[in-house]
Amino acid sequence: MAASGILKRAVDAALEILMHGFILAVWLGVIWLVEYWLKFLWAEDGHKFWGKIPMEWLFDAGDIAGIITFFILGIQAAAKAYKGEG
Repeated sequence: MAASGILKRAVDAALEILMHGFILAVWLGVIWLVEYWLKFLWAEDGHKFWGKIPMEWLFDAGDIAGIITFFILGIQAAAKAYKGEG
């Protein structure tokens, strides 16, 4: 009976990782779409905000923030699910 409990916790942990990965993919897709939509509207590639910050830097920062955040939160959620706390 203990093996089925471990298996259920492992499946719950894997589902947490998969769902965080799905949310991250949607997050990155939206950032990508907004970036290319703005490039289309401005009809240029090298637009700079406030005349100094390249647009790509802001979107790259959003990508990095999303990846780091969902990596950390996904691991924490998976650990809680495996422990049976979530």
